[in-house]
Amino acid sequence: MRRYFSILSTKLTHTLFQDTNDLKLVLEQAATMLRELKTSLLTPKNYNELYMKVLDEMRYIEDFFNQLNKAGKPMVELYELVQHCANVVPRLYLLIAVGSVYIKSGEAPAKDILKDLIEMVKCVQYPTRGLFLRNYLSQSSRDKLPDTGSEFEGAGGDVTDAYEFVLQNFCEMNRLWVRLQHMSGGNKEGRKKREKVSERTSKAGGNDKCSWLRTAFVVKLTLSLNFTASQLYYRGTSRFALGAGEERLEDARRHKSCPPESA
Repeated sequence: MRRYFSILSTKLTHTLFQDTNDLKLVLEQAATMLRELKTSLLTPKNYNELYMKVLDEMRYIEDFFNQLNKAGKPMVELYELVQHCANVVPRLYLLIAVGSVYIKSGEAPAKDILKDLIEMVKCVQYPTRGLFLRNYLSQSSRDKLPDTGSEFEGAGGDVTDAYEFVLQNFCEMNRLWVRLQHMSGGNKEGRKKREKVSERTSKAGGNDKCSWLRTAFVVKLTLSLNFTASQLYYRGTSRFALGAGEERLEDARRHKSCPPESA
């Protein structure tokens, strides 16, 4: 574990992204850092520690991309450029970071970028890597969904596009979570519960808009609480818990206006 933290601390610091305008250098150094997330040698707990170190640096990378956008750099060019990264995991993290800025720029509809990202992350199927990658996608996109009242609603999509994205991401996270539990030898009862949630998730749907929103909310809540519990166990801090709690409360407030289902 020390080797990974050593690489992050010696080869890459956030000062690089603040002190240079060399896009090629930043992408090279970012890819070097993100390659460490390709490892299959760490336990989920240690992988989470590494992920949090990387996440701290990713904020500076996103700020760097924001500055490029403000300076007039077309985001479509940057979005295509990072796809030339040779390794899949670094490429996808960089795509999500650029995609986040791309959506904010308004240069393309939010729904198109989100659909593109949700399709691309499917290629990472190793449970630990896939779960944390999708968590980063969820965190990066949470304030950029074309939800009702959002600045991205309209040409960027609508609430259906938002929930299709959220639901698909959490469905895939659930499947990866089940696989991770099988790999780690989780208890039999826990596996059965997770498999039942996975089955309900695959059949989720509704005939009207409110039924759809209610189903999506229940599935999202079930899966996110499951994932939140694991994060609390691995992380041992309140930072994730507070953020997740606020998101769940906001979801509850948003959907309480739906009329109750008829018997």
